[in-house]
Amino acid sequence: MIEIKNINKTFGEGQGKVEALKEITLSIEERDIFGIIGYSGAGKSTLIRCINGLEKPSSGEINVLGKNINELKEKELRTIRKDIGMIFQHFNLMGSRDIYDNIAFPLKGRAMSSIEKKEKVKKLLQLVGLEDKEKAYPSQLSGGQKQRVAIARALATEPKILLCDEATSALDPMTTKSILQLLKKINEELGITIVLITHQMEVIKEICTKVAVMEQGKVVEEGSLVKVFTSPTSTIAKEFVTKNFHYEKFGSEGPNRVSRLLQLKYVGEPASEPLISVISQKFGVTANITFGNIEKLQEVYFGNLVVELEGSEQQVIQSIEYMKSKKVEVEVIEDERVTYKNYSQCS
Repeated sequence: MIEIKNINKTFGEGQGKVEALKEITLSIEERDIFGIIGYSGAGKSTLIRCINGLEKPSSGEINVLGKNINELKEKELRTIRKDIGMIFQHFNLMGSRDIYDNIAFPLKGRAMSSIEKKEKVKKLLQLVGLEDKEKAYPSQLSGGQKQRVAIARALATEPKILLCDEATSALDPMTTKSILQLLKKINEELGITIVLITHQMEVIKEICTKVAVMEQGKVVEEGSLVKVFTSPTSTIAKEFVTKNFHYEKFGSEGPNRVSRLLQLKYVGEPASEPLISVISQKFGVTANITFGNIEKLQEVYFGNLVVELEGSEQQVIQSIEYMKSKKVEVEVIEDERVTYKNYSQCS
């Protein structure tokens, strides 16, 4: 679907030279929801603009739907862009036109009757849940509704790929979740491949099947969501994972209570034992599973859990030692937002 091979992108020359992308290689398969995460300046937006031909790499190759984007002439590029929809952080709607005209705009010049066009817009409005907003104007809509219109407009040409450039960054958490669920629905029902760039790990966690982590123009880690989320190897990926957990608290029982984020890995019997329930009852800790992946393969259990453990220092230490005694690999995930004096004995 999308093959990116050793691309580099440089802006400027001499002392003003900026290497925005460095040796990027990625493979995005049909029907993937592929997340690209990184902080501002990591190169995410430049990469997505290279995918749809808005930027041309300085070197390397990008194949989209079997065609090398770099070698296409302008007319050919316009044709393939009909198969590549795009939505943006700030919606990019036309304020002087109503919602119907905003969605119908990409259909301009197509061999469609007015009845066919109206029917298509109606179906798109139903898909994004805005059937009653056809005659409204962007200024009359909420941020979430504007993004739904932008999604409907991007789908008007029936693209095979949908590129999302920080599509939820301007939205509140509840609206973000609803937009992400809409994107997931589009992926499942229409079979559209989605490439989503963001700086928010919770967005990746919500809908992505695969993820690439970018830093300073490079992809420093990539893989399935479960792999990257439960076993991050790069420093930046570990930082994104730990920042996704909001566990900065000492509880209502006083400053002696601490909170600890643990990654548990196991194969065999420990996975089939109710270990979390056991340590909660045995040592009086509060245990909250924030992420989990447990599978059974040929009658053998294996998996990973990310668990938040809260209790006194002694209770947490006892719980960790008990899990280790059950042949569970325990890794303490550090986070600068939680203060501990000395946990060397349990890490």
